[in-house]
Amino acid sequence: MRIRTIYLSFVFEHIGKRKVQKVTIRYGNKENMINDLLEGEEYILSILYKNKFWNKRFKDSYKLKTFLEDTLEENSILNVTLNKKYKYNVNLKLHYSSMFDGRKISDTYIWWENEDEYVKSIINAIKAKVNKYEDYKKRMEEANQKFDKYCLVIYPQKIPIDVSEEKIIKAIDDEIVNIGYNEISIQLWNKMVLIENKTL
Repeated sequence: MRIRTIYLSFVFEHIGKRKVQKVTIRYGNKENMINDLLEGEEYILSILYKNKFWNKRFKDSYKLKTFLEDTLEENSILNVTLNKKYKYNVNLKLHYSSMFDGRKISDTYIWWENEDEYVKSIINAIKAKVNKYEDYKKRMEEANQKFDKYCLVIYPQKIPIDVSEEKIIKAIDDEIVNIGYNEISIQLWNKMVLIENKTL
């Protein structure tokens, strides 16, 4: 392995034996992204972006560098499949946007282009936890764990858009009758929203 193959080889060599569901590398600089792909070419089986496709079999007739230069644009998300490791191929998403700062590996990153869909994802995450509140509280009591307050902390997937705090609170008021917990804390991109349970 080449020591200078930083990101793709790092991901490839450090992924565990379990099947990887989602790994994203985000880039704020297009040239960094191209360079990482070129340096990690030996690991790449295929790349898909919209209706454009590159495969290792094309490497002599259609150079990877040419494909990337012809393909990459603002807010590109490439689906990259690396060679098999253990039983599975390694699937990555490489996301380029000038809104990002530097280059970062994240296994919890999802891009939301629509604020309504993002708010819906927050509500779904809260509902899933609210539905388990009574079971959770019962388990704590059975284990002799008593608390003055039960707080629900939600870490939604990060997005590079600002979401209206009022919109989130309204969605919770409209869709969730009783949150159960004393408080809900929602960590957004650049702030935290704290909601108290008014029924207590």
